[in-house]
Amino acid sequence: MLIGRDGYRGPPTVDYLVERHVAYMCKAEQQRGKNRLLLFGVVLVVCSIFTLFNVQARASAHQSRPAYNCGDIYTGHCYGMTDWFGPQGSHLGGGETDEVIQPVNCYECAGGFLNNEIWVVDNTSSQKQYCTGTNVRACWVEAGYQGGSDGCGGIGFYGFECYFWSDSRPNGGYFNHFNALPSDNYNHHTRFKIKWIGNGSWDVSVNPLASSDGYWDSTSTNNTIYPQDEQIGQELSGSGVFYDNWITTVDYVNTKWADANVNFWYQGSKGSEFASNPPDETWGACCTNGGDFKAWVPQGS
Repeated sequence: MLIGRDGYRGPPTVDYLVERHVAYMCKAEQQRGKNRLLLFGVVLVVCSIFTLFNVQARASAHQSRPAYNCGDIYTGHCYGMTDWFGPQGSHLGGGETDEVIQPVNCYECAGGFLNNEIWVVDNTSSQKQYCTGTNVRACWVEAGYQGGSDGCGGIGFYGFECYFWSDSRPNGGYFNHFNALPSDNYNHHTRFKIKWIGNGSWDVSVNPLASSDGYWDSTSTNNTIYPQDEQIGQELSGSGVFYDNWITTVDYVNTKWADANVNFWYQGSKGSEFASNPPDETWGACCTNGGDFKAWVPQGS
């Protein structure tokens, strides 16, 4: 029995029931609002803690990544390489190596690039004094593939990873040449070959061994060098820290040198190894059929 505020005794009226229902709904909604506010507060605290932890973890990881300082695109570069000198009393007719193409992922290498390459170098003959296109008093032809913020011409026309070859010629300056690196060339061998063809010219070929895509043949002309050095390995420029997705180890196999008559022979020794650390280098096997030389930069941690 309902006893109303005005003394009414009897069954509940419709108005009363409506009033009670509305009061109940308002109270329930107020409680839900308090619950939502409490839940929001808990979520906010958890998110704040997670954000702080994540920032600290990223900062710690950034600090633990190995750093490097390898000059700029012109000077002060770092190397992980090996060098063969010879033949005595003569000159090389070229060089050749097969590289397993791996993604460079050098998007963070500020102001620089990472090359994986072969060089044929003249740093002993009378011609070297005329190679003034760089501040390195040497002449050479090189070929390989590269990546980086300033690699591949620095304009992204060939992508951020590409094939390239370069030459420093007596009285002829220094020149870079770039070509696309097809996606189906990755994780397969590409043969880089430099060969003397006479009349001051060198044939430079890029030959993907598992694909018809990417083949590239060019000529270094007006290049009267007499190289005595063959070198293979990595060249790094720029500065910064290494990131987790940087290049894995690159293998150089079936490395050959050519005599003055352009007969090619497998390298039979380790040569003179050099590592700026980074990049670093080692021999996986030496030296049947040119061996297996390895070069790499460290992964971020």
